[in-house]
Amino acid sequence: MVRAKRSMLQSLMTLAPFFLCTVKAECPTAPTELDNNVILSDEAVVQNEFPDGSVVKLECDNGYVPEEGNNTITCDSGSWTKVELRCTRKNCGPPKVIPHLTFEYQNGENGTYFRDRIRAICEPGFQLVGSGHWQCLNHGWKGKSACKEIMCGAAQLDTLPALENGRIIKAPLDKEHIQFGDSIQYSCSDDYHLTGNDTIKCTENGYTELPKCEVTAQRPSKTPKKEPIESSVSVSKGAAIAVPVLAVFFIVSSLLICHCAGNRGSYDTQEGSNKMGKLTKRKSDNFQDHFDVV
Repeated sequence: MVRAKRSMLQSLMTLAPFFLCTVKAECPTAPTELDNNVILSDEAVVQNEFPDGSVVKLECDNGYVPEEGNNTITCDSGSWTKVELRCTRKNCGPPKVIPHLTFEYQNGENGTYFRDRIRAICEPGFQLVGSGHWQCLNHGWKGKSACKEIMCGAAQLDTLPALENGRIIKAPLDKEHIQFGDSIQYSCSDDYHLTGNDTIKCTENGYTELPKCEVTAQRPSKTPKKEPIESSVSVSKGAAIAVPVLAVFFIVSSLLICHCAGNRGSYDTQEGSNKMGKLTKRKSDNFQDHFDVV
């Protein structure tokens, strides 16, 4: 009996190395040192045991996509096979075409990769609605924009900006709405003058500033200069002689009489009066011979 037990023990000791060589060791943990932007899948992260031959799935980090290589590794005799997966930065590509909308790339023409940003710009005459910037993320471009045509209200006379003490003289009333770039022209009522630009325009911020109609200052009226009125007399031949001519004649006559009296000095009063009367009468007779006063 004892001999039989010894024989069995020796047999087991002989086979022990064979069993030890055929049993392979398991991998203790998932790999921790991976290439840049390569990570374990969600399933591998929560897995606790990795027996020999276990296959673990890999994937690219957020914002990266597979470029080449196998996306799995295997536990082989207690160690993991080499990581072959290569990941590259995600490229969102050009954004979709939107009417009247263009984009400005902040990182140049190639600025369409993960985390790059672009700015949305509307054409003149249109207003941006929505996101002013878009960003390339893991699932593509994030942003939503549209361009709305700029209008400043209905093209009706009673809805246009009113000017106090003024009126509209030109406006595009042949359309439904006042659009970007349209203009309206004003003028002032009587006794008012316009200050500022007489035309306003529809812009992206609404109408430009209205002009003003201010009261025109009253200037003092000038008294018209009176022209001298001349009296005239008619002559027999149809001509006219001005009254001042008669005045000059009598003044000259008086001077001549005084001159004569001064030279002689001893005229008798009666004699002087007679001679002066004769002289005056003679001058008057001569004048009547030539003029007939009407």
